[in-house]
Amino acid sequence: MLQALLILTLGFTNVTHVWMESSTTPVFPDATLRSTSQQGEKRLYAARGERESFQIAIRSSQRTLEGVQVHAPAIHEHIDAPEIHRVGYAQMPAASQRRPDDHGDRGFFPGPLLPYEPFDAPPEETQVLWVTYHVGRDAPAGVHRGSIEIIPDRGRHRTIDVTIEVHDFSLPEQPSLETLFWFDREAVQQAYDWPLTDLDAWESVYELLSQYRIGYNLWQRDLVPVDEQGSATTGRFEQHLDLAGEHGLPVIDLGQGQLGLSAFPPPPEGFRNDPLRSYLRPMADWLDARGWVERAIIQPVPPVGRDHWLAVREALFRTRRADERIRRLWTGPFHPYFERYAEVWAVPLRFHDRTAHKRLSQGLSLKAAPAHAASNVYASSSGSHETLQYEAAPADGYDGSMHTYWWSEQEPDPNNPEWFAIHFEEPVRARDFEVDWRPGYEPETVRVRTSFDGRAFNHANVRWDHHFSMFPGEPSWSEARFDMNKTFRAIRFEFSRSASGGPVGVANVQFGELPPIEGIEAIPPVSVWLAHHDGDFPTFAPDSPAESRLMPWVCWGLETEGYAGAHINRWPPPWRIEPGDPERWILYDPGAPVLFYPGENGLLPSVQAEQMRDGLEDYEYLKRLAQAVEDGQITNEALERLIAPQRFFTDMEPAEIESWIEAITDVRVQIGRALSGIKLRAEPEGEEEDAS
Repeated sequence: MLQALLILTLGFTNVTHVWMESSTTPVFPDATLRSTSQQGEKRLYAARGERESFQIAIRSSQRTLEGVQVHAPAIHEHIDAPEIHRVGYAQMPAASQRRPDDHGDRGFFPGPLLPYEPFDAPPEETQVLWVTYHVGRDAPAGVHRGSIEIIPDRGRHRTIDVTIEVHDFSLPEQPSLETLFWFDREAVQQAYDWPLTDLDAWESVYELLSQYRIGYNLWQRDLVPVDEQGSATTGRFEQHLDLAGEHGLPVIDLGQGQLGLSAFPPPPEGFRNDPLRSYLRPMADWLDARGWVERAIIQPVPPVGRDHWLAVREALFRTRRADERIRRLWTGPFHPYFERYAEVWAVPLRFHDRTAHKRLSQGLSLKAAPAHAASNVYASSSGSHETLQYEAAPADGYDGSMHTYWWSEQEPDPNNPEWFAIHFEEPVRARDFEVDWRPGYEPETVRVRTSFDGRAFNHANVRWDHHFSMFPGEPSWSEARFDMNKTFRAIRFEFSRSASGGPVGVANVQFGELPPIEGIEAIPPVSVWLAHHDGDFPTFAPDSPAESRLMPWVCWGLETEGYAGAHINRWPPPWRIEPGDPERWILYDPGAPVLFYPGENGLLPSVQAEQMRDGLEDYEYLKRLAQAVEDGQITNEALERLIAPQRFFTDMEPAEIESWIEAITDVRVQIGRALSGIKLRAEPEGEEEDAS
């Protein structure tokens, strides 16, 4: 009969509080026992192959508890002894853009997870333990109880029960949500002085990263030496890919990340041998021999300004010529300019469009020629997003595609209105027309002027009927009617106020009917991912820890198939390894995502990495639930609503995030039990084991 208890043993000559918190609750050194804190019992829920964590907080009121030790045996032959870490802190002199207001005065936040060793608990300072159970793939379904003892040098005992309820299904070994994080190998090399030939040291890194179900890039110039002719030597790269691949690297990046194809300049005119082909073709063959080629991806060019788009398209086309087995990744907004040139499209949340996403994933073009051709489209100004390297163009507001946008540079006002104008090749006769607005950039007031000759404009009376978006990322739209049939060679829209207090933006102006869906041009289907952007929700900044858990939920809600762009270890230059891991690391860049820290004996995971992994495991629950609903195995309406598309914004409020986090635990338990019920009905011999 299996035992499952959690016994916390502490000295009590003074008042000592011991309580438990979930993995989503930030616990600070000044934290005290709250009415919502858990005492007496902690229950965990996990599928086979899943890791599940919680926190134990210890606070002494008068004296130091010395030499606190942790004894944590396995609770089943297929449920290992839990991993125990102490929670360290990231000191942040400046707040990130996503820091909640109620954390404004704090200068440090839970970050690195330190190796456990016996510790002292000073008075009036809360010590936090991070406890993680790994449920094996052969663990029986049912409720299991185990024990952890926390023993100071002297003192009496206190007992808290903890149980693990194992659901009767397993998570897939390869994650369903593809991810590509940027891994700064050079920072690790500088911190540890590990040569690339020290495969044992590097394997410890790859083994740790594999526990977090993420893909990451491995490229480094020393790892893939390239001579002046662009000839690459890939032996070392293959050795490292072999190690990472054996540990389950889900996405294998063959490129240089933000450096694009700089190591492989195009061959001179008249030369046919492209060094990029000489590199990619053998690498694809090598991956194919191991059954990994479908994991391969490359980003030929990082996000760049619109004036460089032609070069971007050529780089994407060149990569396709080099080897068509390697998927090409492009990061940027939805635009028909690139729809035939990349198999994977990573789109920032602020530019996500549900309909464009559907069209691309179904293999339908974003293009749709306007009913009336324009000779010129121009505007008072055009905005740009500097950090995303994307500039608006007036032509995007009248190209027949509601998935491209023009937006103004400034917010309009009555004294300085913004305007958008279209000149047509031939006169247009119409009474009704429609305008699609860029989401979040809708105008409050619109004045319309028309011109019969294309030179002199006169005011036109228009009646508007406005419609708001019903789905995430879809444009709102307005029906418009002139007071009579009008013939005009040009039309101009003037905006004196915006609805949201910022710029205004037009997605499309339509006179006449767009082509039917059956007439839309077919293209190769595109896999749409979510692109990370510093400062946007969801962030990995330590002072907004809960958002790490929500990243996979956002991907599910938007129906994206992957996530790209966040850094694993954007460490500040002063970080070096000294004997003894510090308990606080200083982050000078407030927006820097640091999922792993430099520990004395190797990389240390973080609270953010643990929460992100939990979210990736949540994603597996959602995918399995969606399949069960599609198969008719589950007809619960409340559960069915969980898999529906969700609305997310780049500036999600803390209250909205908190409501999501509070709901996640209950939601996962409901899904887990529902899926277990299906499994038990299908396989009645799998009886629940209750070792009480």
